[in-house]
Amino acid sequence: MSARTAADRAAVWLGVASPASLIFLVLKRELHFVLIPQAGIAVAIVLGLLAIAGGWLRVRAVVLLAGAGFLAAAIAQVVLQTNGSSLATNSNGSTFGLWLGLGFGLLAVALTRADPTP
Repeated sequence: MSARTAADRAAVWLGVASPASLIFLVLKRELHFVLIPQAGIAVAIVLGLLAIAGGWLRVRAVVLLAGAGFLAAAIAQVVLQTNGSSLATNSNGSTFGLWLGLGFGLLAVALTRADPTP
């Protein structure tokens, strides 16, 4: 088995960042940085774990899928928040920004040419 590349490790850490961002739910009263709606908890965990699995297993298609999922979640967040949906309650544009960044980051990692050296 070949060693994980820098892109694989980046995918793992971007994946870790998603569930780790849920710490902002605990700190919400003191630190209004990222406001994640209740429905977003599952998104953060599932897509984060998908990105971690893709990087750990060195499967770029899975990392690509996680990145696309985060972009879809970002777009859905804006649409739901604009329409006043209860699924976006207690959130703001910070959720969009977080998921947009994770989505484009994972897409960049997945679409980057593999580094031949470990």
